[in-house]
Amino acid sequence: MTEAKRQTREGLSAYSKLDHLHLRKQSTPTFQPKVENLREAVLHVSDQSQIFVFADSDARPSMDWLRALIAPHADANVGASTGYRWFISKNPTFGSELRSAWNASITSALGPNIKSNFCWGGSMAMRRDTFERLEMCEKWSGVLSDDFAVTRAVKAAGLSIIFVPQALTATVEDCTLTETVEFTTRQMKITRVYATPLWIVSLIGTTIFNAVLIAALLIVILSKTNSIAVWVSLATLIFVTVFSTGKAWLRLNAVRLVLPQHEADLKSQFWTQNTLWLIAPSLFLYNSLAAWASRRMIWRGITYELKSPTETVIIARDDA
Repeated sequence: MTEAKRQTREGLSAYSKLDHLHLRKQSTPTFQPKVENLREAVLHVSDQSQIFVFADSDARPSMDWLRALIAPHADANVGASTGYRWFISKNPTFGSELRSAWNASITSALGPNIKSNFCWGGSMAMRRDTFERLEMCEKWSGVLSDDFAVTRAVKAAGLSIIFVPQALTATVEDCTLTETVEFTTRQMKITRVYATPLWIVSLIGTTIFNAVLIAALLIVILSKTNSIAVWVSLATLIFVTVFSTGKAWLRLNAVRLVLPQHEADLKSQFWTQNTLWLIAPSLFLYNSLAAWASRRMIWRGITYELKSPTETVIIARDDA
């Protein structure tokens, strides 16, 4: 075991022995519980802490995760470093595998192009001085999405967001098709409010993609002659299939390198990752249209109205 891995293991072991910080449930109608809990938690961090690391409770990182996530912050011009999630289902269903394929396509949007990168709050780090200089606690007030708020603040300050592939984490969770549609629609509604240009790109891109594929398929099936239109349509279908399948295959193999502890589960996703890319764009289109139609969403029993990037109102609670 290398010295870095030993230190990471000891750090995670020490963390697991810490007492939990119990946070009170917020009753104010304008605060999202998770974000408000984060605002409260950072107030109790040790004065010796130089970097804030945020992780979802259901994230399952690799042993090198922490070291890799904080490494970019040796450069003071880095505003935040981020990983992303990869969904794995212990009891695979069509719904759970579709969600994984849908989510996987977003993973491809992260990379060396720091201008297009965004933060994911389930695996994210910031220097403490940067966090305080950007007044993130204040910027988190009244928002629904902690990570998009960080993304906006970091980019507004002219700092960079570094994607760290080794900070990719597995999220092991089963779900139904209904839950997948709810989850993906919720994500797109959040995107529409906090990253409108990204939502517009998704809406236009998926509309064109779906329209081209459907048109090409209909031309090939319904045409009674082997016209140029038929050959062009057939070539389009072949090109899109080869390119999309190749991209999905490369992406899955890259993830297997980062998450070797989940090798068996990732290997079992070979067929679904390499086929469900065909359905994911249709789901993206539905999500984008649903986000256009309404800014209201339900998350963990709470109904929210996303007024703006800085204002979210709680409409109702299931336990009220």
